Amino acid sequence: MTEDLETYARTFQQMLDLWVKPEVVRRQSRGECPKPLRLTAAQVLFFNDGRPHRVNINDEVNVTFKAEFKPGIHIAEGGDVYLDQIERIEGFKLDDSIDPDCGHITVISIGGHWYLFFDARYERAWAEELIVASEQFLAAAEHARSRKHWRAFVDNAFSAAELAAKAILVLMPMRGGRPPSSHRGVKTRFNEIAKMGKVDPHHRDVFNKLAQARILARYPKRELVFGEGTADEYFEAVRELLEKAKAWYAK
Repeated sequence: MTEDLETYARTFQQMLDLWVKPEVVRRQSRGECPKPLRLTAAQVLFFNDGRPHRVNINDEVNVTFKAEFKPGIHIAEGGDVYLDQIERIEGFKLDDSIDPDCGHITVISIGGHWYLFFDARYERAWAEELIVASEQFLAAAEHARSRKHWRAFVDNAFSAAELAAKAILVLMPMRGGRPPSSHRGVKTRFNEIAKMGKVDPHHRDVFNKLAQARILARYPKRELVFGEGTADEYFEAVRELLEKAKAWYAK
């Protein structure tokens, strides 16, 4: 616990030194900010598309959080809530008005305590689209499995697996910008993170086997040898991989 507090304290101080203080000084020099400034909240938004980071200060910080009120405080639904009425924060997310594809670090002072929230994941909206698409392909694979249409099963199961894998890559902080978009690039990067222990080796193996089988399924030169046992195993692995992607998204 002490180490966690020290880590948060260092992160908080680094945020102030690297981004917040320089922004406050810049604004004060232009007469856009009171001097001295009483800081109650600060936020740095990071983008993965080349845009520079953005610093929000005090009432510019727009967040949504679940909180417990202090004893005796009762607020009607839709009523205004003030920081001094809050006992503690129980949950937090960026407001819907903020770009869902940005990463952020946010600090808020409530009741004399500073709360720090950090999320380095980019492209959440894109990841959500990938997850929804994966669900649809998996449903198509399940239908093909019930009809024993193995070529259609393999093709749809692979698409579901690839989309789920890509969603995980999208949500995972990457070096060098956006994650790969080609089949080869997704496969290469997914195998890399499997070696790092970030995904189940069995899910990786099924993903690779489906990638190979898909070639036979889509471009038949010889019979695709496939059976119910293998289909059940692969379907369950892809379903688990999709659940893994959802868990990454929900963090």
